Amino acid sequence: MIEQVALWAGLAALLALCLPIPAVRRLVLVVSAGVLRVALLAVVCGAGYLLVRPADLPTAVGDALAAAPQLAAVLPDPRTPAFGPAVAAILVGMGLPLVSALDVCWVMNRRVRRLEVQVEHRPDSVPLAEEIADTPAQPRRPTDRRAAAAAIAAAGR
Repeated sequence: MIEQVALWAGLAALLALCLPIPAVRRLVLVVSAGVLRVALLAVVCGAGYLLVRPADLPTAVGDALAAAPQLAAVLPDPRTPAFGPAVAAILVGMGLPLVSALDVCWVMNRRVRRLEVQVEHRPDSVPLAEEIADTPAQPRRPTDRRAAAAAIAAAGR
């Protein structure tokens, strides 16, 4: 009975995370970027450890490489010190663009919120862009050289 309640509560939580609520979107964005960044740091630290002690590589890694011969052909031998940094380079190379995209989303979200606050607190004397667009344009002065020279000569008298 308790398992079904936990399953339904989990489904409700997943549904809430999928809703377009601004606070939930910000939470998902921040948590996703943080978790991905920590995972990439863990990969780099693991590569540093395998660089020093390549003999400590788990046997499951060898089994996984045996299942994917194309990957084994690209990577160095798992018993060499270069194996850990090579795998880390591939994983971090795939993860960094995603971290960068999440960071850009976070920065743009902050800028949009700042602009929304500025628009809410603007004085009434400042016209909006739509109000400016509705005003008729001022007639342009002639740009003819003779007319400009005559205007300058008239002003000098």
